[in-house]
Amino acid sequence: MTIGRLILHEIAYRKLNFAMSVFTVTIAIACLVAFVAILSRHDRRTEEIIAAKEAQTRAAMKALEDDYRKITLQLGFNLHILPKGLDLASWHADEDVAVFMPEEYADRLAKSGVATINHVLPILRERVTWEEKGRPILVKGTRGELAIFKRQEKKPLRDAVPPGTVVVGHELHRSLGIARGDKIALTLSRRVREGEAEIIRKLPTAYLTVHKLQAATGVREEDIALWINLGEAQKILQRPGQISEILALECNCEADRLARIHSEISSILPDTQIIELGPQAQARAEARNRAAREARQAIKREEEHRQELKDQTEELAAVLVPVVFLGCLLGMGLLAFQNVRERASEIGIFRALGMRNRPIMAIFVGKAVLTGLLGALLGYVVGTITGVILSEAGFAISSLFDPEMLLLVLVGTLLLSVLASWFPAREAVRQDPATVLWEN
Repeated sequence: MTIGRLILHEIAYRKLNFAMSVFTVTIAIACLVAFVAILSRHDRRTEEIIAAKEAQTRAAMKALEDDYRKITLQLGFNLHILPKGLDLASWHADEDVAVFMPEEYADRLAKSGVATINHVLPILRERVTWEEKGRPILVKGTRGELAIFKRQEKKPLRDAVPPGTVVVGHELHRSLGIARGDKIALTLSRRVREGEAEIIRKLPTAYLTVHKLQAATGVREEDIALWINLGEAQKILQRPGQISEILALECNCEADRLARIHSEISSILPDTQIIELGPQAQARAEARNRAAREARQAIKREEEHRQELKDQTEELAAVLVPVVFLGCLLGMGLLAFQNVRERASEIGIFRALGMRNRPIMAIFVGKAVLTGLLGALLGYVVGTITGVILSEAGFAISSLFDPEMLLLVLVGTLLLSVLASWFPAREAVRQDPATVLWEN
């Protein structure tokens, strides 16, 4: 009779022992596989939740940053690019200094694709007297903001003034009773010095239509200003092709932003100097940096929470997996030991008939292999289904069949089965058959 038939006869004769062995392996493997399935599903679900929260946080923080950006845009331009020969002390003292630069500088700056600024606005400004009204005013000529080369066009901070029209500051239209649509005559005069004498020189008269009335800003320079199309302002003020300054809005750069702006603009326009309006620039930078910082901190908190969940899961697995395997090994070893004791007389007969140790051990090990194989397959199926149900993952072929997990379970269980039955079988075949038969 072959060893295979002996194993089958052994299983048929001791059905309860075999069933209990298979049941022990099945329960152990089912617990292990279910636990792994639950952990795997939990980990995937955690990643999905964290990814959704990260996307939600990024969207919320992006909206917050956009809100900060829109609010700080209301602060207006915060950079003045001035001619290099302009006396800054006089400029800060709000004195009229007739120093100009070519209008082409603004075009050059915009076409360069400068990275540190936005909203380039060329301005021609000059303090003059409005002869018809007999009062000093500030004339500002602009053609509208210039788009930065290869940059998405942004909503302008100040709209262009259509030719033939004028935008009137709040104090002027309030005190002079100017209404939108009015036709006004604009005769300007400026004081000029000829030798030792100072004379008043009148400029050509222009006839313009009131395009818009400015709301009160609280800024004196804005409230007494007339905004005119740049080409017409150059003609009226007799400053052809000239501008007084270029207004700009700096991008949200790092702490050394002003040094970077100076370096970049100076390389493009070496004959200029740059003034930053500190409070406005600082408020804008701090607001946008705060929004970005809050976004990074929120995402970091989510990532730390995710890592904490993973650490807890791994700690639980590090304890439970060895316990399950040891329990499986102990249960199989006890059943194998009981089986060997029950068959001690058969082992003695086999030995007395001259059967060698290896075939006898092969019977016990072979039975253990069948037990482990059947228990592993049943345990894998039961454990996977249980894990899928408990984790509420729903049934899918991918959930019920994982080749790598199945192979690991089969190999691990077979090794444990052989190990659990090896030692009891080896001790049994080492006993003297005469002693075994005498005791039984």
